[in-house]
Amino acid sequence: MQPTHPRISEHENHTDNVLECIRLSALESGPRLLVFGAVHGNETCDTTAIHRALADCRSGRLAIRRGSVTLHEWVKRDQVEHGERDGMTTDERERLKALEREVKELRRANEILKVASAFFAQAELDRRFKS
Repeated sequence: MQPTHPRISEHENHTDNVLECIRLSALESGPRLLVFGAVHGNETCDTTAIHRALADCRSGRLAIRRGSVTLHEWVKRDQVEHGERDGMTTDERERLKALEREVKELRRANEILKVASAFFAQAELDRRFKS
């Protein structure tokens, strides 16, 4: 039997503590498996295995033949929010995204201004040359 490519559905931030929940389903019915990658204390391994398994499924190195696998990445988000754990708070993450959008927009505007400046400089040279 050929392995099927999994269907992937992603849900994020449905509670304060869940960062991501991803379900991979084969086309053929079968058992359901829940996999949790958790960070509760000061562990150094965090949720690396969850990310590796997801990358392997997305690349085709790992195939779900029957049933489904749900991957949960769980950390104590409230600890990050209150400064008890390293990481970016929700406000910091939103601010970073806004700043990245602003930088992109400013770079685009800067390129437009460079082109316009070169155009007008050339037009001025042409005007002086014709006079």
